[in-house]
Amino acid sequence: EETGGTLDLLLPLATIDLEDPYLRDLVLQAFESRKGSWRVERADPIPVEVRRAKVEKPDDDGNSTSSSEEDEGGGGGGGDQNETTTALFDLLPSPLISASRFHWGEYERIDWDRVAKGDTIASSFAVRKGLTRKAQLALGLRKWVSKRPGSPLVGCFPETFILQVDHVDYIDEALSDLPEVRDAPEGASRWIVKPSITNRAAGVAVVDGCESLRRALERIPKMREWVVQRYIDNPLLLPQRRSRRRFGGKDRGTSSKKLLSPRKWHVRSYALCVGALKVYSFGGMLALTAVSGYEGAALDDLDAHLTNTCRKREGGGGKGMEGGGGGGKERGEGEENDDDDDDGDDDDGRILLLSEIPQLLSRDPKTTSSCLSLPEATEKTRQLASRISTLVAETFAAVSSELTFFALPSAFELFGFDFLVDENWNPWLLEANADPDVGASGSRLREVIRKMVEGVLKLTADELVVGGKQKEENSSSSFSAKGKGENEKEDDDESDNDPLAPKWRLVFERDSGREGAGFRVG
Repeated sequence: EETGGTLDLLLPLATIDLEDPYLRDLVLQAFESRKGSWRVERADPIPVEVRRAKVEKPDDDGNSTSSSEEDEGGGGGGGDQNETTTALFDLLPSPLISASRFHWGEYERIDWDRVAKGDTIASSFAVRKGLTRKAQLALGLRKWVSKRPGSPLVGCFPETFILQVDHVDYIDEALSDLPEVRDAPEGASRWIVKPSITNRAAGVAVVDGCESLRRALERIPKMREWVVQRYIDNPLLLPQRRSRRRFGGKDRGTSSKKLLSPRKWHVRSYALCVGALKVYSFGGMLALTAVSGYEGAALDDLDAHLTNTCRKREGGGGKGMEGGGGGGKERGEGEENDDDDDDGDDDDGRILLLSEIPQLLSRDPKTTSSCLSLPEATEKTRQLASRISTLVAETFAAVSSELTFFALPSAFELFGFDFLVDENWNPWLLEANADPDVGASGSRLREVIRKMVEGVLKLTADELVVGGKQKEENSSSSFSAKGKGENEKEDDDESDNDPLAPKWRLVFERDSGREGAGFRVG
């Protein structure tokens, strides 16, 4: 046992520092099969008290009163006096991170000095706001397609305007830069308004004129940068079928075959960036549906208009999945998924695999312009998946040519792309998110997400070891820029030609000899 422990210490160290227990468990599980190649440690952050703050306590009449300075000391006071102060903690990175060769963890706790030197492979790029900030993405794509009229992105990104609001008192001045909305009659067109750097659908509103836009901006007076995006009025709708739910070990109902009101939905496509720069697209795409029916929905019924999984099944607008400010983090701490059920299943069938969509569409001719047979719906879905992968590749070609997205040789990152599909099966790129909430997939789709995580390690951690041995110390820890690695060899099974198969496929590789170019291989 002592000899085995000594040998383990000679293995490269991989540290896992993830707040999402769903993803963390899957990563640790994937490393179980790599025990002979890696020494794996959880690197949970260390809470450190930074200061103590006063809190208010109610007086005898129930009114709040601020605690005095003497209350904080605790000397001669009594037991209740200590309750008037609270300790504020900060989370410091674990020392293990500074000794690891591979680190999958939170952006805030990455050792960027080691990443820059190539001593650590980390799970994030330092600069990627050109992709994850809505305004920056809109600017980058607009610039890209203006120079390339034949780009696949033409006609696949909604008309988008960036609105700068310096102060809530100057909204009228800001609207002067948006005549498309300012001068249009009320109700003539619909737009979706989003803060540029917040997620969780916070502050998102659907507006149909200048007055409703002004009200939306006034709700978050401190937000300065907004995007105003033309609303897609002809979405492809899906019939909603309730999944079988369990409570106390019994089925709540047998309504799995009951058709509900058709709903909006969008595709969640996962993309993996490796080094500087390879991009992979995952075939196990998801379909996320809205909470309530779309037809006849009021303008302010966000449960019908928004397809984010942060919209709760009951009441809407509850806890979100797409959290955090500028970092683009999609989930709040401790929120495993939006479902409160013990089985961790998806929210009344709101989260599906894209490969399950043909079954729904072929059964209900009311949701499409023409009744599709199952083979027709399957073929259209496969074409949609292929086109989405092409759009993901083209998006990275666009953003990686700008300084607002800087790929690092010693880093990788998982992104979530959201596409709305219209009734003509045209995908519309809505946004891209860092740290996508894979936990919202629930237990039903856990095996698909497990394959995704396993594939990530094959393309990253496994590239640092050869035959169970660490690469030579004098070799670079960065990923190769071209060519297929040991773990990128194509399989001989039939899934190679299926764009919906749950596996990673190389779709873009940056050509270092052609600035801002690159070539698509998938």
